[in-house]
Order: sequence, then C-alpha cells, then structure tokens
Amino acid sequence: DVQKISEFLLEQRPSRHVALLLHDANCPHCRKALPELDLVAKALTKEAVVLGHVDCTSNKAAMRTHFNLKGFPCLLFWRKQPESLDELVGKTVVVDSDSAFLLRASRLAGLGAERDKSRLALLGKEVIILQVDGKDMTVQVETETKQKVWIPHEVLIEQGRRVPYRREEAMTKYQNLWEKDLMQSFVQRAMQPLVAKLPSSSLQSLEKEDGHALVLCAAVLSRGFLEAATNYHQTLRAFHTPSCPELGSGDHILSYSPASLQWTAAPGRAKAAAAVAGKEVTSNDTHLVQWVGQHQYPGISALTIHSVHAWLRAGRPTVLLAIKLNDFEKNIMVENQLREVGKPTPVGNMELYSYGPFDRYLGVADGTLEGFNYFGVAASNLPRVVVFDDPEHWVEDEDYVTAERLSEHLPRVARMWRMSSTPRGYALWIAKRFVAVYLKLDRDANASFGYAGRCVVVGLLLVFIWAQARGLVWLVQSLVNMLNDDEDSKKKAEEKKKKKDK
Repeated sequence: DVQKISEFLLEQRPSRHVALLLHDANCPHCRKALPELDLVAKALTKEAVVLGHVDCTSNKAAMRTHFNLKGFPCLLFWRKQPESLDELVGKTVVVDSDSAFLLRASRLAGLGAERDKSRLALLGKEVIILQVDGKDMTVQVETETKQKVWIPHEVLIEQGRRVPYRREEAMTKYQNLWEKDLMQSFVQRAMQPLVAKLPSSSLQSLEKEDGHALVLCAAVLSRGFLEAATNYHQTLRAFHTPSCPELGSGDHILSYSPASLQWTAAPGRAKAAAAVAGKEVTSNDTHLVQWVGQHQYPGISALTIHSVHAWLRAGRPTVLLAIKLNDFEKNIMVENQLREVGKPTPVGNMELYSYGPFDRYLGVADGTLEGFNYFGVAASNLPRVVVFDDPEHWVEDEDYVTAERLSEHLPRVARMWRMSSTPRGYALWIAKRFVAVYLKLDRDANASFGYAGRCVVVGLLLVFIWAQARGLVWLVQSLVNMLNDDEDSKKKAEEKKKKKDK
C-alpha cells in the first residue's frame, strides 16, 4: 500500500535511486511491461539503483490519487536523497517575489492552478513551514492570517539566501513504449546529475553524448537554467561551462544535436547542429525557459519510430519528410530542399540554425515504417511531406506540398485544411478526397476536350450531388416512416389489449 511504499523509499533513498513499476493484474500493457522491467534490472545490476514492482490491483484508486496517475502501468523514479526536506519544518522563511517563477515552479511540481491566487498572495511575505512532501518537493506554509497553502520548495528564501534547488529529487514518470531499451534509457538518464560540467572547453566533446544536449556558457549557473534542465531532463542532457570559445566572448545558451542524430542523404556526412542565443536570453530566467522549450531539436533530425513521439511534442510545429532509405538520388534532392528551408550557418564542426516564432523543426524518417499510412502516406509513393501543427493536427497533400518543391510550397500550408483524428478531421479528409478527384477529372477533361469537357465534368458533378442528396432524403424519410410505423404498432397493440381487458 501507499504507506509501505513510503517506508521503502525512506529506507532506500539515502543511498540509492529507486524505480518502481505500479501495475494492475488485469492490464495487458502491465503484463508486457513486467518482463521488460526484469531485463532492465539485469542490465543495471552494477548501478546504484533498486528496481521493483507493486501490484496495485486491490487498491488502484488510492494509488492513482497518491501518485497522481492516469492509469496503469506506470514506472516511477526517485533520485537518491541524502538529506530530506524535513529539516525545513518549523522554520520561518520568505517567499520569492518573482510571480512568473512561482507559477512555473508550481506547474513543474504538479500543483493545480486553482490555488494560484493564494500562492501569489504570498509573494515577498514571511511564512512558517508546517510540513513537506518529498514526493513532489513541495512544502505547506502558513501565513500571518493562518491560511495554509502548498508551494514549491525552490521559491523559498532563508536568511537572505535561496533554499538549494532540489527539484531533480522529485518523482519522475516514464512516458514511452514498454520496451526494455527505452525503459533502461529512462532510468539511466534519470540517474545522471541534473547539470554536469562540460567534459572539456570545446563543444566537440559533446559528440560522445548519445542524445541532445543543453549547454550554458556563463560564469554563474542561473536559476532559469536549472529550471530548464529539470523541465527537459528526459530529452536534453544539461551542461555548464564558464565559456564557449567557438561562440566568442559573453554568455550563451546552446541547444546541441550531435552528428549521430542528424540526417543526410549520404551516411557519415552529417555535422552536429545547434541553436544559440546570447545574453538577451540568458539574463532573463523566463525567456531562457521559453527559449529552451522552443529549440530542443535543431537541424534536420534523423527520426525513428521511438524518437518521433517526443519530436512531435517538442514545443514547435514540424515538417516531416517520409523517404525511401535506399533511393539515394531522391534523398539528395530532399536534403537540398530541407537545407534551403533551414538555411544553416557553418561554425567550426557544427551548423547553426536560427528559428523565428513561426519556423518549424525539420525531420526525416523511413516512410516504409508502420503508421505513416494513417497520415495519408503510402510506402509506394515516396518521398512525401507531412506538416504538423501539433501531434493531433497535420497537413498532407501530394500535389500541393511536395518534397521536390518544399521551400516553395511550405507557405501554402497556412491556408490548407488541417486533418485530425476527430470527426471534423475525418469529414475534412472525405471532402479533401472529393475535391482532389474533381480537380483531377477537371484537368483531364480540359486536356482532352477543352472547355466543353470541363462543362461536362461540372454537369456530372451536379448530377452526382443531386443523386446523393436524393439518397439522403430517402434515407431520412425511411427512418421517419419506420419510427411512425413503430408508434402505430404500439397504439394498435394497446387498443387490442384494452379490448381484451373489457
């Protein structure tokens, strides 16, 4: 139960990290996740982490409430915690006066927005800490008016100094497929320090990393960078270094994608990609957090069936090219078009990409993978372009947004219909197919018979619409008649029953 889990964490966390899989015996995904967890445990036997599982079949409601779960299975991770927050209980502290930071920290801690008004009323005021919650690193404070409110620990100031930032010690939830390699990667990344020292003064040392990186080049490790590193700990490895010679003097923040995660038509030719900002971003915590959220995937990302999920949800619209991997000639064309859109600037061994408010991430994936047909992409007709506003809304049209003329066609997307998995999206898809068929017939008729042919197509279209409308009217009338017949039958049955009763 919840109490036993709390006691287990209290026992283990002073010296080891903890990962627990909460599962339900009646859940098919749980039955898939458990053997995968066993494989992860065998692979990490030498690491300072304990892995376990908890059967929640008999107390699912209590587990959902306590850990704020949407369902099962759920893999939770806690970093080791040599010192708990309990030492803060009973102390009088001051709440930070930065309202934007307070609200961001509250969301990061999972605190609901319904109490934000009460939290904002505490800005700059003295409060007494009544209790702490190590699960989400929050504290309950009491004001002079005896009002009790939960707030994030990082907004506290004790004797003129900020309380040490320990948000990384809060519980982390796994959000991906239930496969051994992905689960193991999640645990290994969660065990890493929130911010590490850059291995050397050169950014080239990041090529040894197996994922995207975030680098702060500044003398002081700012609170905003710590916040950004916590926000994106599962997708970006954070580093700090006093300076980055490749970028010149002054403070910089860099979002970095190693060459191994960049796509080119010719294997082995890719360079690392990066996005960079200067002091106008690093000097403002709010701007820094926002900037990182919109620059996680610079360059032309080489996407897999596992990485595309996070890429589509990375805070910016995207352009996805579905290609045939062995079609070298067409892939060269695709690369040239993507580089024309991205316009990278070479700097040493990497390429810098600039992103305006309406620019999109660029990515390439194997178009023969299962799932692309959902977006209207057929493996027999590649390359194809799918433009996403977000994971639920996209544009795909093989005639009006093509890989061959991508840089020219992308501006058209703003005025095109958005497809989606909603009923409205399906209706738009049907309408789009209907319009596409009409336009093809119109072009063919014009080419063969000129203006007269086009008139015939319009006439046939009107007849088709009239026939469909007639069919719909007939269907509605039939349904109405059926309902009326049912009513008449009921009335006759009631009359017969009355006669028999008499």
